[in-house]
Amino acid sequence: MNLQFFRKNILAYSILLISLWTMANEGEHASGWDVEKQASYGTDSRVDDHHALVHPFLAHMGMPDAAGELSVRVLSVEERNNGMASGTYGFHIETGIVDRLGLHLRNDGVKTHTKTEMMLQYAVLRSDDKLSGISLVAEIEVPTGATSNNRIENMFGVSFAYLWIPTLAVNSTVHYNSDDKKIEWEISFAGRLTEKIYPILEFSGETDQEMSSRSALFAWKFKIPNNNSLGLGYHIPITTEREFESQLILQAEFNFH
Repeated sequence: MNLQFFRKNILAYSILLISLWTMANEGEHASGWDVEKQASYGTDSRVDDHHALVHPFLAHMGMPDAAGELSVRVLSVEERNNGMASGTYGFHIETGIVDRLGLHLRNDGVKTHTKTEMMLQYAVLRSDDKLSGISLVAEIEVPTGATSNNRIENMFGVSFAYLWIPTLAVNSTVHYNSDDKKIEWEISFAGRLTEKIYPILEFSGETDQEMSSRSALFAWKFKIPNNNSLGLGYHIPITTEREFESQLILQAEFNFH
């Protein structure tokens, strides 16, 4: 096997091995998980309802996770630009800190995105099941890579979620950076085709005083044991302003309670 190819795709191989290991151990731990979950959450149906669907592919959740929940999305990205292909990896970690308050850490391409997002999300309006509603968000973007711009960016905004269990989840976030007069937005539609198969459509964009760009992502997620999932997505710009020609993304999502 070509050593260079292996190095570029080592994250994808790791995701595959972890997923196979998870499936292999499902039978051993399934009954114990059910008992533990019931003991921890009692009759609250939030956890079961929440995981009837999947998280967005790249976008933020519109509402914070329940306190004590942790979701980890790991990405392996093949990016094409100017006819050349390159590889990178990314992550999206989100957790519920206390009731109504969540924390997000996100970088969709560690090698190409020189800043990592850290976002606090507070639910101000929510449904009785706590899954749908409106949240206020405060985000900083911290330099974590080689860049000439070492300034920490501050953004504020609002996010929205509507879950129609078990058919559709809509999540959307809008940020505003007052220093750069920049608006960033994203919206995700995650449907349920079968108990194991979930189609996802996402749109995102960025607008400032000099340029405006938008992109679309088409993806599928496939449920594996313990409410985890594997996903495959295709991400393309839909404006002339663009940072890449296309991205092929392999994702693994792991959920902990």
